[in-house]
Amino acid sequence: MKKRNSENLCPKCKRSEDCYLLDNRCVFCSYLHLHTGDKCEKFIETEETNNGRI
Repeated sequence: MKKRNSENLCPKCKRSEDCYLLDNRCVFCSYLHLHTGDKCEKFIETEETNNGRI
């Protein structure tokens, strides 16, 4: 069974945030199927995490 780390990556991901802003009725990122458990092919850090605020 693969370990799920989406709770660690998705809140810090710009693409995940953009997906939510486009369709806030869907709580899951549309790229979640690309998440392997350790990384996501579409992961881009948000500005907040890049600036050290999170």
